[in-house]
Amino acid sequence: MRFIQLLVLILLVVLVPAQRVLADDDEVSEDASGNLPTGYVRSGNALNSGGHTEADSLSLQAEYATQHGYYDQAINLCQQAIKKDDDDSDIHLAYADAMEHKLRRQKDKDPNLYMATVREWLIVLRNEKGDERGLTSKNGLALPGMQHLYADEERSIPALHHIVSLVGYPPKMTESDQKYMHKVAKQCENMVKGRVVQKASVVDASSQPIANDRMDSKNRSSGQAGAAQSKSPASI
Repeated sequence: MRFIQLLVLILLVVLVPAQRVLADDDEVSEDASGNLPTGYVRSGNALNSGGHTEADSLSLQAEYATQHGYYDQAINLCQQAIKKDDDDSDIHLAYADAMEHKLRRQKDKDPNLYMATVREWLIVLRNEKGDERGLTSKNGLALPGMQHLYADEERSIPALHHIVSLVGYPPKMTESDQKYMHKVAKQCENMVKGRVVQKASVVDASSQPIANDRMDSKNRSSGQAGAAQSKSPASI
């Protein structure tokens, strides 16, 4: 029995082609989804392929995918990383960054993606995850000046800029996460309604000249008929 198992293992090694780990100097083209040709694997994928995937390695893979424009892949990797370690602020930062990149590429913005992006940046801004999560309560509130005192250039300050860029204004110090996100949701709802109304008004405006042309044509016809009637008594 052991001999048969050894024979099967030898056949697998000989017959099944081994995958090659992609190096930096390899000229290999990826497809539109960021997948490599058969027989190639990234070093990050090779590291995570053993079944002992670490959250930080998934996060690094997600950052790589975002840098190369594979935003769906990056989002999926971040979601896997968060399931393994929800208390890593760097993972939430990578998640927010990937979603914002996808959002900015969309012609018609996805409201759910917009809300999720703002929420993740808010988590990073208020240090709700990671080593400094004790600075804020479960509602995202902290003592006056505390968040500003512990703001860092790697997470909090960039998160603030991203939130202002997306929403237009930052959350107030006395404003809970729930209250701020409620305001953002109302703003997002008004934006969606505005786009719908604008599209409808464009349709109405395009149809208006047709109606006017019909009215003008009708008026011209009635005017010509009236002129003919007024001329007929004179001719008589």
